[in-house]
Amino acid sequence: MATKKSNKSLWVMLALIAAIIAVILLLPSCGNRNAKKGAETDAESTTLVKSGDTAPDFTVEMVDGSSVTLGDLKGKVVLLNFWATWCPPCRQELTRVQTDIIDRFAGKEFVFLPVSRGEKREAVEAFREKTGYAFPMGLDPARTVYDRYASNYIPRNFVIDRKGKVVLVDFWNTWCGPCQAAIKANEPLKTGELKSDDIVWIYLANETSPLVTYKTQIGKIAGKHYRLNEEQWKYLCEKFKVDGIPSYVLVDRDGNSKLRNDLRNHDKLKKTLKKMIE
Repeated sequence: MATKKSNKSLWVMLALIAAIIAVILLLPSCGNRNAKKGAETDAESTTLVKSGDTAPDFTVEMVDGSSVTLGDLKGKVVLLNFWATWCPPCRQELTRVQTDIIDRFAGKEFVFLPVSRGEKREAVEAFREKTGYAFPMGLDPARTVYDRYASNYIPRNFVIDRKGKVVLVDFWNTWCGPCQAAIKANEPLKTGELKSDDIVWIYLANETSPLVTYKTQIGKIAGKHYRLNEEQWKYLCEKFKVDGIPSYVLVDRDGNSKLRNDLRNHDKLKKTLKKMIE
C-alpha cells in the first residue's frame, strides 16, 4: 500500500489540494467531549502514523452494510477522516466536504473515506437522517481502525497517496518584487529544461494580493493557483515555518515535504528539480 502523506503532501496536485482543504476545515480539534481546543503539540504526539510511514491496512464496515478495505483502493488517493457525531468541528467539516472535496474531485482517482470513531451504527444513522448526508461513511465503534493511526483527538485527516510526482509549492504575492522576479525566471523552465509531466507547480498567494491584479497575473503563470484567506495562509505558514516570501515547499515522489528556501537561487532550483525527475 502507498505511504501516508503529511497534510500538505499528495498525489501531486490532487492530494495536496485535498489535504490543504482538509486542514483548513479541521483547524479546531476534539480530544473528548470535555477536551479543550488547541493543543497542537498533543495532537502531534498522539499521531501514530507519521509522514512517509506505510498506511496500516484495514477493513471498515460502512453504514450501508458493505465494507471497504484500504488495500483494495491501491492506486487511488484516499483522504481518511476520523470524526464523531458529537464533535462540533467534525460536524462543521461535514457541511462542506460534499462541495469542497467530494464534488471537486468527482471523476478522479480519489476517495473520501470518513470513519466514525467509537460510535454505534444507530448514532450515525440518526445523524445521517437528521442532516441528509448521503455520501458513504464507515463505522469504527471499537476504534480498531482509529487506534492504528492515532491515540487521541478528532477530527483527524490522513492523506494516503500513491507515489507520484514532484511538487513545488511557491508562496508568493503580487506585490512582492523578488517573487515576481523568481517567477519570471522560472517560467521558461516549464517549457524548456524542466518540461515534464512529473513536476507540478503550485502557487499560493493570500488576500493581500488585490483580486483583479491577482487574476491578471496568474494568467501568465503556468501551474495551479490558490488565493488563500488570512486563516488559511497563517496556518500553512506556521506549519511549514514560512517566514517570508518567496518561499518554497518541495514535495518529493514519496510525498515527503520540506521547506527549501535555498531554491530562491535560480540555478539551485533548476538543478534540484532536474535531478529529482531524472
